[in-house]
Amino acid sequence: MKQALSFIMVVALVAGALVLNQGCGTTSATTDISTKHTASYVGTGSVWTWNLNVDGTFTAKKKQLSTSVQNALEITGTYETYSTGFYNFTVGTATSPDGSESSSLPTVGTVAPGFGVPGVVLLVKSGDNKVLAMPVVSTACPTTDTLFNWVKASPGAYSAVADLSTEDLYGNATLPAAAGTISGNKFLLDGTVTAVPSLTTHTGCSSGMFSLADGFINMTSAGVGIVKAGNSTNANDIVALPRDTSVSLDTMRSKNFVALVFSRSGASTPEIKPMNLTFPASGAGTYTQLSDIATGTAGQTGSLNLVEAGAGEKAGFIKMTATGGSGKTPTMWAAVVANLNGSGRTFFFASGGNVPDGGGAVNDPFAVIGIQK
Repeated sequence: MKQALSFIMVVALVAGALVLNQGCGTTSATTDISTKHTASYVGTGSVWTWNLNVDGTFTAKKKQLSTSVQNALEITGTYETYSTGFYNFTVGTATSPDGSESSSLPTVGTVAPGFGVPGVVLLVKSGDNKVLAMPVVSTACPTTDTLFNWVKASPGAYSAVADLSTEDLYGNATLPAAAGTISGNKFLLDGTVTAVPSLTTHTGCSSGMFSLADGFINMTSAGVGIVKAGNSTNANDIVALPRDTSVSLDTMRSKNFVALVFSRSGASTPEIKPMNLTFPASGAGTYTQLSDIATGTAGQTGSLNLVEAGAGEKAGFIKMTATGGSGKTPTMWAAVVANLNGSGRTFFFASGGNVPDGGGAVNDPFAVIGIQK
């Protein structure tokens, strides 16, 4: 949403989290997302492990990709949950056991918003503007090839003025269970399919983690793949959702979503905002930026349109546009999953940019993560 919809995406405390879940049509959610609980979440970023406890405390630990020791950063604190569907995480202590993060420790008392589905996925807004993933990790590797729809998770890796019209922001992939080539397609924002017979290769899987030449794929218990490709930047952080060919516009309708939006929108640094999204049974939906996640106090609002459901190679994706102003239309493609992991909620992850109404370069990259409330 430029302010209006430099729609975008999610992050984490000091690190961030992300992904998952759903319900189709008018299916009601079966798990209260505003519940304190005990669960462990793992994700990229470098590599994070988050532990939440039912008493409202948490511990987050980070390691670098180059080491197996989780000692780069350790954070402890407390978290609160609200009826709005959001959480607030407060830093109590922050240390860097190996000294590598000593100069960038989060300040004690720092508060960051987030949300999730207990025991399934956690999303947290970070102070470092990185989009990271932290769902529950599976301890088993897939025994059969897996079909995914993937979305790039790091719009902050692009400059605000970068032309996204030639960037592949989303696509599909087939992940072989045995070591080999990961094949699939890459899509441009205008819907053009760019055939790519080989996306990359993996050398095998152990304890739910596929090894890539320059990164890894973490498989979660919900069947989501969190991809970290590239050791020095977040440019290739990718979220891969199980390909759900049943998805249609009705999958999003008659539902309310809790969302985190991460955008550049001309800003020198990415902006991350908590939002509520509402889609009626027909017609345009609305987005509402929240100025207070505890009370649900509304800030800026605008319209959000479900344009089309993907078909063929884009099955499982939905195109959305929003009001943006200044002669631009915020446009994104979202990978959508209905009732992922049996949570009774719809989950989507979207990536896009502001498309000039008269044509031209597509700027202001953004991403959005949403979970049905």
